This record gives sequence, C-alpha cells and structure tokens, in this order.
Amino acid sequence: MADLSLNLDAGRLHGGSLYDLKMVNGDFVLTDDSGATTGAATNGILQQLVTRLRWFLGEWFLNVDGGTPWLQQILRHDADPSTVDALLQEVILGTPGVLVLTAYSGEANLAKRTYRVSFTVKTTAGVVSYTLPLSISGSGAA
Repeated sequence: MADLSLNLDAGRLHGGSLYDLKMVNGDFVLTDDSGATTGAATNGILQQLVTRLRWFLGEWFLNVDGGTPWLQQILRHDADPSTVDALLQEVILGTPGVLVLTAYSGEANLAKRTYRVSFTVKTTAGVVSYTLPLSISGSGAA
C-alpha cells in the first residue's frame, strides 16, 4: 500500500494562514488564522467570507441550493462583468457579521476560467481586507 501524505504548505494551499491546521515539527497544530490585514477578532468572519466565496453552487449534497454560481453564471464565456460583480458583492454582503462593503474589485480571466476577487468590508468585529483567486480546477490558483 502506498504511503499517504497531507501537504499543508501554505504556498500550495493558496490561502496562506487561513486554514485551520498546519504541521509544526511533525505535529498538527491549529493555526491562529491571522491574515495580513485582519486581527484575531475578525478571523471568523473572514473565514466565513472565504468559505462562502469558494463554495460552488450545488457542491454540497446537503444543501444543493447553497453556494456561489461560479459555473452557472460567473466563469462563462458570455458572463457580464457587472452581473458577476453584483453576484459576488451579494455573497459578501450576505455573510453574517458583514456590515458594509467599502472596497471591491473583480478581475476575470475567461481564457483560464479564473476570477480574482479583492474586497474590504466593515464587520461587527472590525475591518477585513482580502484577495481571493478562484479557478474551476479548485486549486485556487489564478
């Protein structure tokens, strides 16, 4: 039987320290989820934002109506940029704890079927800024 391994290298996961586990000296430890522009109080809200944005519509069998319509409406050759931005802003603003979207930009590369979302929001816990590259391959690389 082949050995199995779990690569928790932040560079390969494309999420930096936003994941819950990392390997330290051969042991699994929980991360502090500290992002470059977030503090401890905003970590939970940032994680919810990223989860909601990375959740593809219909992906989870227990809630096929939940998720962001990446394949259905966003990563399409005929996608309208203003509609895409409106959909993503709706996902961001619909996240519990988010009060106001203060900055937003979205950039599509339809040839590679990727989308990069950058945003800053005021939340009940403070200000959160993040850039999230997304692709249909699921790798997160843009």
